[in-house]
Amino acid sequence: MTRMKPGLILKWLILVVGTSVVNVGCLHTDREPQSIYKYIEPTYGNIQLVITKDTLNFKLNDTTYNAVKSFNLFLHKGVEYVSFYDQRSETINIYNFGTQELKGKISLKKWFKGHSLFKTSAYIKNFDSIYVTNVNTVYLFDRKGRMKWSAEFPDKSKDARAFFDNTCQPVFKDGHLFAAISPGVDYNSLKKLRAWKVLYQFGGDNKPRSLFSLPAIYGQNLYGSQFVKYNYCFNNKGYFVFSFPADTNIYETDLKEHYVAYYAKSQFQKGPIPPLNKDQLQENIAYKQYKMRDSYGPIFFDPYKKRHLRLAKQKITEENIKKSNLNRKESVIVFDENMRIIGESAIPDNFSFNTLVFSSSGNMYAQVNSEDENALHFVRLEYRETSTDSMHQLTKLDK
Repeated sequence: MTRMKPGLILKWLILVVGTSVVNVGCLHTDREPQSIYKYIEPTYGNIQLVITKDTLNFKLNDTTYNAVKSFNLFLHKGVEYVSFYDQRSETINIYNFGTQELKGKISLKKWFKGHSLFKTSAYIKNFDSIYVTNVNTVYLFDRKGRMKWSAEFPDKSKDARAFFDNTCQPVFKDGHLFAAISPGVDYNSLKKLRAWKVLYQFGGDNKPRSLFSLPAIYGQNLYGSQFVKYNYCFNNKGYFVFSFPADTNIYETDLKEHYVAYYAKSQFQKGPIPPLNKDQLQENIAYKQYKMRDSYGPIFFDPYKKRHLRLAKQKITEENIKKSNLNRKESVIVFDENMRIIGESAIPDNFSFNTLVFSSSGNMYAQVNSEDENALHFVRLEYRETSTDSMHQLTKLDK
């Protein structure tokens, strides 16, 4: 048997141990793949959104208010319902979506007897799967209020809370529940922004964990708290699609290997979105600076027309700021299934894009007249094909 020299033995041990460390690191890493950028030539005038005369009205009673925190549509035994979590009364109110009749009310104060409701949100998958986030935990209840499952958030920070919202609905995939994390990161620290994750993953054989980082620009520049309010949707390909306020791109990902950045810029954005300097990051100044910059809002997926819709917000002038006129013009960018921009439509001030929903009948609705304390009002929207590449205002469709 040939003896190996001591020096060779040392080199061999370093090689073996080093390789083992690298392999273990690769097996347990949470590193995300680098995004691939895809530019697709946009055509902004092919499709526009129009608002119809069809409305839905959900009446509120003396113990129900319009302080809706979270809501969603769901099907149960072939019937479509909508649930609204009323933050003021701390109740979930369930209506038949077609008839607008109130079918049930759930008092979360009874379910959480002896505990305060803090930063609470709710999502009803069906009558026996009611998900609620409260304090630092996500819960699953049945219709009688019996807790079937719960999980604490992996991040103990008081700001890193999971939440359910119409612009960030929970996703159920491969035996896991994915929920948005409230963007409570220190927006004055590039180091913390680079480390911040936007989703919690619950369920399965693994412990709850956080995953998916902010885009690279957030680790390079500071933009303030308003620019960290990200949103996402989940499309027919099984991918998350993220929209970030300071980023013209949208990001499609399976959280594993697929990670594509698509060109998603509004035709009204004429220049870059500049970051904020140290003085502008002061809270009383940062909000106005946010208004003076173009930005982007929620993104939705229409499962029936297979289109994505993204909100764009146009900047206002310093003169508007001096006049305390902080209202911005907004538009909706429409993408086809392959992420090509096929239209962009302006929207009126009383139209709430954040409340966009798609019913099982294939119709699209959104809330209007949100200041009404007696009812929640929704109006039906439609796509209209146009023959020119010009911009059209969102107008009422005469029928």
